[in-house]
Amino acid sequence: PHFSPYNPLCEKCGRYTKPIFDSYSFPYVEYDCPCGHHGKADIRKDDGKLTWRLEWPAKWKIFGTSAEPFGKDHAAAGGSYDTGKRFAKEIFGIEPPFPIPYEFVQLKGVGQMHKSLGCSVTGLDAIRMTPPEVLNYLFLRVQPSRAIDYDSGLGNLDMADEYDRMEKAFFTKEYTEVEENSVRAYEIAQHNHVPKQMPVQVSCRHLCNVVQIADTFEDQMNVLSRTVDISKATEEDMKRIKKRCECIQYWLKAFAPDQVKFSISQTIPAGVELKMNDKAFLQSLVARMNDCNWDPETISNIISECGKASPIGLKNAYKVIYNLIIGKSAGPRLGTFLASMDKQFVINRFNQAAYN
Repeated sequence: PHFSPYNPLCEKCGRYTKPIFDSYSFPYVEYDCPCGHHGKADIRKDDGKLTWRLEWPAKWKIFGTSAEPFGKDHAAAGGSYDTGKRFAKEIFGIEPPFPIPYEFVQLKGVGQMHKSLGCSVTGLDAIRMTPPEVLNYLFLRVQPSRAIDYDSGLGNLDMADEYDRMEKAFFTKEYTEVEENSVRAYEIAQHNHVPKQMPVQVSCRHLCNVVQIADTFEDQMNVLSRTVDISKATEEDMKRIKKRCECIQYWLKAFAPDQVKFSISQTIPAGVELKMNDKAFLQSLVARMNDCNWDPETISNIISECGKASPIGLKNAYKVIYNLIIGKSAGPRLGTFLASMDKQFVINRFNQAAYN
């Protein structure tokens, strides 16, 4: 007898509260808020809200909804969809939308991403650190009956790589039968705005290095142009690249593992000690690099050849270079990493270390 589909909003404290039933006279409902305020709300205005179980079918009517995806908790017997069906038919006079229950999104190693449980990664975090087209693809690539694993660590880069592969497959028409659904998921993820031609692709994995080398987008594009041809990038391509840079920067601040984080040292990092063989390796490296083409493949080949020819070996050669540039014994893929930097900066650093 005391059920109300409407909760008035207290005009003093801004919280929703329960109405006083006995004094209701359309369109006003009175209320006594726990904060001590007595007020009156107009149900025709934004003075309150419908309770969830009635709000949902009301929106079906307003928006003409014909199909409704929702979490499996709402699909349980006696749940929101069951009651919503009756409200739709008996109160709003409409047919309820076709139900599409889906499994929960689960955070890798953390548990379910569910508002009632609480977790270390929010939906807003996911939107900020995962490019929108990739996030669309993440949800569309699996059947609704399967749980979606969201990995806020290195999986964030892996998913972007998979999206880029499916984009390439869509435009080249070269994909296996197993990949058909994933390619279709890419197409649907575009929200009816599928590019007319293959976009200029810049991987999030590569941008992870670029945004740690340069701060502003303009400087980042200068760095990127050393390894990627962006001369034919359209306005839409540049918007997507900029968005990816912003997402990667957010990811690096809060969720990226330490192994992908670095900063370019402006001088030889403190504590770096080189032996004679290390310096000899650097001297041979500089001799080869002075007149070489500054591209990832050429740089990788030179490092490999000089490292194998040196007594320190290739593994230690990598460590020497990483330590001189970022003060760590490991880092990004070396050829692309060095090619992203100014050639003279890199050679000067090696020279300084080799002859110091």
